Amino acid sequence: MPKIYPYAKERSEIISFNRLNKSSLAFATKYSGAKILDIHKHTTILKLVHKELGSLTTAICFSRDAKMMAFANTNIIYVVDLETKGLVKNIKIPNEKIELLSFCPASTYVIAGTDCGRVYQYRYNHSAILSRLCSFPHKARDTQHNFVSSFAMYNDKLACSGQGGAIFLIDLHSKIQRDVLIEQGSRVNALCFIDENTLISANIDGDVIVHSLQNLQELKRIDAPFKNIQDIVQTPNNNYVIVSGNTNYVALLDIKKGKVAHAKYISFEKKVNKITLLHDESLFVALEDSEILNVKLPNREELKELVMKNALYEAYRLIENEPILDATIEYKLLEKRYKDIYKEALNALINQNLTIAQQCVSPLKGIRSKEREISDLFKAFEHFSRFKILYSEKKYALCFAMCSKYNALKLTSIYEKIEEAWRESFKNAYKYLSVNDTQSAKALLHEYLTVLNKREIIKLLLVQDNDFMSFLRAIEVNDFQTVDELSHKNKIFLEAPTYISLNQSIEKNIKKIERFIKQGELQKAKEHLQLFKNSSFMQEELKRLIRSLNAMIRLQNAYKTNNIKTCYEILDTNKSLNASKLGILLNKRWALLVSKCEEYALQGDAKSIKLALANLISISTRTDKIGDLLRVSFQSKIKASLFAKNYTSAHNIIYSYIDIFGNDNEMKSLMKTYEYLSSQKLAITFEQGERTPRDAWLSSELIMEFSKTLS
Repeated sequence: MPKIYPYAKERSEIISFNRLNKSSLAFATKYSGAKILDIHKHTTILKLVHKELGSLTTAICFSRDAKMMAFANTNIIYVVDLETKGLVKNIKIPNEKIELLSFCPASTYVIAGTDCGRVYQYRYNHSAILSRLCSFPHKARDTQHNFVSSFAMYNDKLACSGQGGAIFLIDLHSKIQRDVLIEQGSRVNALCFIDENTLISANIDGDVIVHSLQNLQELKRIDAPFKNIQDIVQTPNNNYVIVSGNTNYVALLDIKKGKVAHAKYISFEKKVNKITLLHDESLFVALEDSEILNVKLPNREELKELVMKNALYEAYRLIENEPILDATIEYKLLEKRYKDIYKEALNALINQNLTIAQQCVSPLKGIRSKEREISDLFKAFEHFSRFKILYSEKKYALCFAMCSKYNALKLTSIYEKIEEAWRESFKNAYKYLSVNDTQSAKALLHEYLTVLNKREIIKLLLVQDNDFMSFLRAIEVNDFQTVDELSHKNKIFLEAPTYISLNQSIEKNIKKIERFIKQGELQKAKEHLQLFKNSSFMQEELKRLIRSLNAMIRLQNAYKTNNIKTCYEILDTNKSLNASKLGILLNKRWALLVSKCEEYALQGDAKSIKLALANLISISTRTDKIGDLLRVSFQSKIKASLFAKNYTSAHNIIYSYIDIFGNDNEMKSLMKTYEYLSSQKLAITFEQGERTPRDAWLSSELIMEFSKTLS
């Protein structure tokens, strides 16, 4: 079981608790400021006391590189440089309480969630809003109590949830149409990415859901042993997560099998406040009494050492007691060692050397999970001499009967030979029937009629069942459509030896096609797809591959003609291509372009944004992000004019903004500031007019006509 060690005791409530790099733990308390600890050296790397950081703090986060911290007091975000302990920026969100903060993995952005259900994106060193990423609730409106409840990030992807239980998935750089994983449900307080294709969510009802981000479907749903789940921690074994709630224990969940692996995996004297896992497999736990514990999880190095020492009994005992080690690299090493020993014993038994076989398996003695398999091996080879005699006498049916009773005999070369003999007999019988030589066909297959799992397929062949004969002919000529149709009519057809070989070939071909598309080797992909021409066999899978191939052809053609705008539109409507070599290249290019345009926007330089984007300004799938950049550039220009007391310029830009983008919350705030500073009333009310669509700027001559000249 995991071992628990006391680590530290704080004097006030721990309000933030995060893993930073491989050996750093960062946390903040209600009254004593923030600390970063070096776990290995057991030393305090940094202690920060800030006059604004304390009991009024509503949210706090640290950058993963341990260089910055951000915290909020009601409606102001303070970004602090941890090296100098100096304030980098104050970011104010008027009339909203900030309840959640997070840095993006690259530490470029600060993401904020407010009590108005809004999620905002900021540059860490600038106070202007770059983007309103989303708003909650997703379905209902006019809610009295709003909130954003959880964030999780993976590279450029943000997953977030809030009022109404919806979960959104957003790309921070492209803001292409957001994915909605859950439209409505119970409050979700915990989100965790396992990898780029898998997200885990947990709600207050104790439902833990494994989401596929490839097809936006629910893969597994686990009923956790407690409700109000607050934290999900990914373990070194990606098949397992640890969850915590308002209890004095944490649970271990198997997300691959969709079950609770251990309901009370680790218990404590007090209730759990927060948990986080460091890379060295140490689970750090903050309890409600502000004690910090270091929980040493089962160690993969220990398992590796046992395998290296050939202490297999102890290694398997460790696995039995600690399922979290299952499926790790070290476990696979252990299984390989077991298979090697099993194979050595098998070869010894084949050579009729019982003593050596027993010596081979001696390190496995007492391992419960392997006892049955090893026992069956020795029982099977008590009959091996008889098995060889039957084979030499060509009594293959009796050989098959023995193999059905003693599975280990299937591991011998004799079994491979009798299987090959069966396949050849079946093929030759089919050929005889094709030329109306029924007697020869019957003679070939007669002895196999006594083999239970072959009897039905033989009868179908010998009576020349119309459908079955059509099925076999279709396999011969790779007519996958007929194969598919007939196999649905009679599942027994799938046991035909020729079909089994065909199916294995198809699976290999599909993997090859996927690899060729990803690498951009389209001619090879086409050649392999040609095998399935006019086929409905594995129809959905083939449709997907054909869509991917056609999209990749369009993507390559657009790239060759330097039509980058079309490239991004193709990528955004065919998400699987983002993992291709060309997709990765284009997305890196876009991220650099967006970063440059964000700098222009924060400087109030709309012209440079339009110059940088050129014809990309009208990418149909990325208008949200581009519109945000243009809005911010206008807003920044207004702020600069107000700061310089150039009220005429500010006045004109406000009216231009409303003409292009309509009146939104950010502009209403700037209008109030303008009227206060200039003592002049604008000839437009804050609530005037209907809400303008977010992409209305695409109809603006001021924006688009200029860009057309750059195309």
